[in-house]
Amino acid sequence: MGRNSNKRRSIESIAFISIFTALNIVITVFISIPINNGQGYLNLSDALTILISLVIHPLIGGAVGGISGLISDLALGYGVFAPFTFIIKALEGILSGYLFRITVKRNKKLGLGLLPVYAILAGLVMSGLYFVTDMILYRDFSIATIDIALNALQGLFGAIVAIALSYSLFFVPIWKQISITTNALFLQK
Repeated sequence: MGRNSNKRRSIESIAFISIFTALNIVITVFISIPINNGQGYLNLSDALTILISLVIHPLIGGAVGGISGLISDLALGYGVFAPFTFIIKALEGILSGYLFRITVKRNKKLGLGLLPVYAILAGLVMSGLYFVTDMILYRDFSIATIDIALNALQGLFGAIVAIALSYSLFFVPIWKQISITTNALFLQK
């Protein structure tokens, strides 16, 4: 693989991260529902984070989730959550995408069958990590318990949207082109 090919793939990855981060910020900022006396907000960012992780690459999805989550928290006045959100959303994308990728490499049918499990697991892990965040920030089990339920609903809804869109995109012709370009760099390692 030549130097120009690696450079092109790096530029494509940066472009994907930039475009989808901007889209995720818009989705999050303009479609958000504040919850529980200002401790957070419900949003649709998990859907795009998981989707990008599954259909493009886990690191790209993780970067999109982390960066867009951090910026959205700052824009909506939840700056105290921003560093936690960066880590949580990045892990959500990386977890769902790598579990899927590892399974697909071994057995494509099994990987496609387990895709919903990985997406839902990532949404639930996100919810659990926000529970830990609430305990660190508020030290109030009752607040953290209410928030974990709402975050779990958000994570499940985002996972369901990502699952539906992922299965749809796997059968669109452009998927083959994306898979040849962006994924090829990471799959070779």
